[in-house]
Amino acid sequence: MGQTAFHQRPALITVQPTAAVQALQRHDARPLVLPPQSPCSAPTTHGWEMLPATTGPLIVDFTGQSIIHTAMLLTDLHLRQRRQQQIPILLVPEAALAQQRVIAAADVRAVVLPTDQPAMLARWLHAPVVIGAEPVWVGLTPPAAPAQSPHFVPLFAALSRAANVAQAAAWCTLSARRAYDVLAESARRLALPAVRWRMPGHWVGALCRALVQRPDPPTPTSLEVSMDFRGFDVIAATLCGCVIEQIHRSGRTLRIVLHEPRQGRMTLVCTDATLDDAHGMLATIAQRPEAARTIDWVDVLPDFALQICFPDQTDLTLRTSHTVFERCQER
Repeated sequence: MGQTAFHQRPALITVQPTAAVQALQRHDARPLVLPPQSPCSAPTTHGWEMLPATTGPLIVDFTGQSIIHTAMLLTDLHLRQRRQQQIPILLVPEAALAQQRVIAAADVRAVVLPTDQPAMLARWLHAPVVIGAEPVWVGLTPPAAPAQSPHFVPLFAALSRAANVAQAAAWCTLSARRAYDVLAESARRLALPAVRWRMPGHWVGALCRALVQRPDPPTPTSLEVSMDFRGFDVIAATLCGCVIEQIHRSGRTLRIVLHEPRQGRMTLVCTDATLDDAHGMLATIAQRPEAARTIDWVDVLPDFALQICFPDQTDLTLRTSHTVFERCQER
């Protein structure tokens, strides 16, 4: 677990500062804007040294970054996170599937947000962040990419600068044999032919093409969420920004019908559930305007209850022993 309290001025690392800063300023967020540094010709103990030296909260905007530079930045973030235990916010375009897949494969704990949601970013900037071992995706559907070795992203970045696979492996403190095993397994997971290229450029080109072109598997119609800290983080992250359309109760089973502009309509099915309604919202939920039914924030309470907060300062507190998200089929 890691926690970041946003009491210092955040740093925004971006190659396209104008639009991002103007959007954030409209929401009273004024980060220190810094460009990423040019990568070293070979990695050091601090990685590729693309991240400027900062001490406050970190936002990294991947807009305009190549796939290789994305892998280098994530390698640097992993090394910095080991030293500082900081949870960064990563901004990625919704259409940048290859970048999203590299982020999902990286061994980095982070909050991943879309680039075009400055209000969402401003809310996360002023909130303490506690997450598990994997990125939390908010406002974006996590890419359904095949799982990769934690060595994949740093090795992928190293191959772009190395003279041969053995040199890339050494930079990543791997044996050449282990590096080839990682590459072979990554190729298999990305449906590449079973080959053993000797030239790093062949690996980089093939992996880039696979990351960009290979379509995602179909989205599952349901997702069962584990009832642990990580599972509740997933629920909280998914609910933020959703509009509650209906709430149905049948015995101890609660069904909350939600609509999220990007992901469509889905139902949160809670078994053995209680819903505390201190503000009397349930009686008038259907008559409330959409803005008043939009979930502004979700807190995970110490007893694993979910406090669902709305813009008008009202809230609902949900307790449940089993949860499933069901994606509604649009007609």
